[in-house]
Amino acid sequence: MNETPGITPPRPLPPEVRERLRGEFERGVDRRRVPAVPVLGAAAAVVLLAGTVFVLRQVPDAEPTAAGGPGLDRVAAEAALDRCWSAVQSAGAADRFPERSRWRPSFTVGDARLGVVAARADGRPLFCQTTATTATVTDPSAAPGGGTTAALFSREGVVAGVTDVNRIVLANDGPVKSLLRTLDAGDRMFVALTDVNPGRTALTVRTTGPERVLAAPEAPAIVVRDRPDGPPPDRASDAGSALGACLDHSSTPVRDPDSYEPGATVLYPGGRFVLGRGARGVVSCRSDEQRTRAVVTPVLGGDQPAVVNFPTAVAADRQVVTGELSAEVASIEIGFDGGPPVPAAVANRTFVLLVPAEVGNPSVAALHVVVRDAEGRVLLEGPWSFWK
Repeated sequence: MNETPGITPPRPLPPEVRERLRGEFERGVDRRRVPAVPVLGAAAAVVLLAGTVFVLRQVPDAEPTAAGGPGLDRVAAEAALDRCWSAVQSAGAADRFPERSRWRPSFTVGDARLGVVAARADGRPLFCQTTATTATVTDPSAAPGGGTTAALFSREGVVAGVTDVNRIVLANDGPVKSLLRTLDAGDRMFVALTDVNPGRTALTVRTTGPERVLAAPEAPAIVVRDRPDGPPPDRASDAGSALGACLDHSSTPVRDPDSYEPGATVLYPGGRFVLGRGARGVVSCRSDEQRTRAVVTPVLGGDQPAVVNFPTAVAADRQVVTGELSAEVASIEIGFDGGPPVPAAVANRTFVLLVPAEVGNPSVAALHVVVRDAEGRVLLEGPWSFWK
């Protein structure tokens, strides 16, 4: 089939390649890869079924102990701790924390996109998490005293705490065996960068004896958007409220969720699909009784009026088509298999269209696309296909 000039078509990739690329974008290329899990469509990413459970186990004594434990990038650690101390001060909480001069880094995990410093302040555990826009700090006076206990669950997917063993294994014990972390403890602390939102996932822990629930810790003492990449996001409008709620409840973590302004949204039977746009990516979030999950993809931009993603399943028999639009585009309509063009919802240079129920498989349908500007002028029109 012919391509319509001006629309960038998606190029199909082998599933394992698409999985790896999306994982590297989400985690950062310097972080260790995890075993692959299914990808649902090109606009989807890692999917965990409802009821996912982490299991935190002590490695049996017969296995070798960790060799040296996690490493310490002292320069990065000191810079991050300085930033976390500034966040404490800006929150007016300096009197609740030991002075910065008494913070001692133990080890570092992650990178500039998402990094955690495990430290001690006056000898008590403190965790300092930084992203491109936020600083998160735990209260050392509230740190657990012993055992294997969580001190931090963050919306970015961090699970951190204290432990009295040398090595622990963090594994998904739910219906999809897709996550596995072998964690070398350092200075009786551990940090895991996971691919789920721990606040929305059941966690259990086992050191000796039977598994037990890994209780959620208190909320972090300090969470500050200290390096904003834009104004405070709209969470008051209908679309903004829907986006905020979806990101908060997502089973998958989203880095810097306050960086996303609401985009197009559409209702589907039993749920809602909402888009958000930020400087570095577009987030797609599905919310219904079965699951709530968010997926971030890079902003593609370029000279084309429209970038169209592969269809994404949102229900047993329904799909949505989403994409990005250039600044001059005000509307996009898509017709399927000779049917009349259906207008998509458009907002903030994004669009989403609930594919009509009578369309069997939109990814192989013959499409007709019409793109217009705010004056109604046709910017491009013609047949189009998801495949060359």
